[in-house]
Amino acid sequence: MRKATRPLAWLLATATLLLAVAAQASEFTANDGDTIQAQLSRTGLTRISVLGARVEQIFSADGKELTFQVDKRNGQVFVRYKGGEKVLDELDLPGGGKVKRKKAGSGKGQFSAFVTDDGGRTFNLDLALSDAPSEIITLKPMMVEKAKSGRVVIQNDQSLPSEVMALMQVMAANVEDVSGYDVARGLNEPQPLWPGAEYVRVASYEGDTLTGETYTLTNRTGSEMRTVESEFQGTGILGVAIKNPILQAGEFTYVYVVKEVGQ
Repeated sequence: MRKATRPLAWLLATATLLLAVAAQASEFTANDGDTIQAQLSRTGLTRISVLGARVEQIFSADGKELTFQVDKRNGQVFVRYKGGEKVLDELDLPGGGKVKRKKAGSGKGQFSAFVTDDGGRTFNLDLALSDAPSEIITLKPMMVEKAKSGRVVIQNDQSLPSEVMALMQVMAANVEDVSGYDVARGLNEPQPLWPGAEYVRVASYEGDTLTGETYTLTNRTGSEMRTVESEFQGTGILGVAIKNPILQAGEFTYVYVVKEVGQ
């Protein structure tokens, strides 16, 4: 009996592997409100998930063409296209009685849906039918905030510019708990800049490859001050953002700098 179970287990494992290979997987880096162009399986299931978060709801006006099943346990949703199926309806006969007849679906090939996750984000999906046996759509928010803990995760397998921008967003939001980063806030470290400018480092975000720093810039010149990002560029600096580049006398703004670790 033990020998008989081995081929069965092997077949199940092989079937699972074949299903995984057959599925067309697509990942999309997206932020709240973004529209994503994706594929929807014509004959099988399409799985939609959000990396680092849980899908809570999906809305669509194409309910007659699509069926949705939210997997609350795993925070994902499964979509099936049913528009090409023959649909039965009943027709009343003049002499009494009813007869069932078949009618085809609309044949529509483009659909739209709105996906919301537990971080409060909404993603707009434009879905086009594909002939793949199944599809996997994974949405990768540039910045993922855990709804219950408030902890923020920056996806570190993205291209560098995207991760730099994500770190900028974290600093601008004054987030205090970021996965993979040592965060220090409430700093008061004056930095040299130019005459009439009071430049103070007030926060830092130390990661494995990136360091983010938040500064306050106060205009002490007695007249209007105009600044541009290029004035803060230097060796190893990957990105600079100035909240308000025009300061009147006595006003201050925030400057966000992202650089390579060790610079």
